[in-house]
Amino acid sequence: LEKTPFDQDTVACVRSLLRNTVSPTMLEAGSKINVIPGEAVAWVDGRLAPGQNQESFLDELRPHLGPYVEVEVDQYSPPIEATIESPLYETIVDVLLRREPNAKVIPALMTGGTDAKHILPRRPDTLVYGFMPMRQVRGLEEGSLIHGHNERLSVDNLLFATQVLYDVVVRFCTDERD
Repeated sequence: LEKTPFDQDTVACVRSLLRNTVSPTMLEAGSKINVIPGEAVAWVDGRLAPGQNQESFLDELRPHLGPYVEVEVDQYSPPIEATIESPLYETIVDVLLRREPNAKVIPALMTGGTDAKHILPRRPDTLVYGFMPMRQVRGLEEGSLIHGHNERLSVDNLLFATQVLYDVVVRFCTDERD
């Protein structure tokens, strides 16, 4: 990836799609500045690539930790995969192409978390798509603003997404076609 013509942010994004990732999110140690703590605790957020599971992730992580590090799993959600060969996906494509005839609709792998982790254990046959219809604006990477400093979305993209999602629900759940 380092040999590609992409900037560092793009390379980091692609790299996160190709393998498991881990990010320390919280640290806890000691009670005063002049007291050496007896232990330190780190919470990390691990995102698993498709085809991975909790054990394969821990097997990959352990060699990078010292011999005195204990690992506990606080929460685990398996990576979610969904086929694109479904009536719902076909409806999504149809609705998008009606609104944007020159659009290229492609499936994508996302590293973000999802509330689908609460649905799928109870309804494992449910298809879940991380569907977020947005128009790309030249010179503005709205996707990079998600969960970032000054998080925002343009009003135009909010309206576009609302209209597309409404159309998908109506078309998929009823006989209404327009």
